[in-house]
Amino acid sequence: TPVLFASREGRMIEALPPLPPMRVVGGIAGPPAATDPADDDFPDLSPVFADATAALRAGDLVGLARAAEHSAEASQSRNPSSVWEPARALARKLGALAVVASHTGPAIGLILAPDDTADPRAGLVALGLWQIVDYRLAPPCP
Repeated sequence: TPVLFASREGRMIEALPPLPPMRVVGGIAGPPAATDPADDDFPDLSPVFADATAALRAGDLVGLARAAEHSAEASQSRNPSSVWEPARALARKLGALAVVASHTGPAIGLILAPDDTADPRAGLVALGLWQIVDYRLAPPCP
């Protein structure tokens, strides 16, 4: 079960509905990034969390993907990736729903509809990503 978690406080904020079916294809775009536990100068993402929560409750993959990309975009000011904009161009070219990126690391990926047959792996490799994974999240078991 997904949860909204306050990692710096070590507490769960809210249990969320299951993720909708989706496909995520991504990899590693650079070296690991060290984080400073005392750094708390993060952008306010509460509107993004609200959008993501509403999308999850509605089973809205497009809305969830949009919220995930907004969250990743906000992290680019703190942990910029040289492949962020090229990955967004690749996503538009392939019709992906969103580009996602880890907030404190080098992972970048594309969210696609679960039945999307596009193969973004070569495009991601051309951007310099490695350890590419192609993951399909199935609907939850009844």
